[in-house]
Amino acid sequence: MLFTRLIAFLSVVSLLGCTSMQPVDMANGSPADELAAGDVLRVVDRYGLETELTLVEINDDMLRGTLSDSDGVIIELHTRDIASIEVQKPSLWKTALAGTGGLVLLWGIIGVIALSNMDINTSSGN
Repeated sequence: MLFTRLIAFLSVVSLLGCTSMQPVDMANGSPADELAAGDVLRVVDRYGLETELTLVEINDDMLRGTLSDSDGVIIELHTRDIASIEVQKPSLWKTALAGTGGLVLLWGIIGVIALSNMDINTSSGN
């Protein structure tokens, strides 16, 4: 029973997607093409102030979102005041590494259980 739960847990963990912050191209002046409502952003303004928010609305002139560390406080940032933006996206490499690590861990546990059962069986035969 414990073994079945362990396999189920490791399977779920290995299928979870890992995310990372990835830069948004600001060369064209407006990040509206690369972002969508619901994206988690890290925005640095031209004064160096860093803000993390969940995007609610975007257009060519401004971003509107809720602050990540508050209860729904909505802020607006004008694109002309933004130095850089990073968006949280799934990372294929992190997800693959997590899945591989989970499978290696699973096979390691299976190996330890098999070896301990073999020791018990050989010990009881003497």
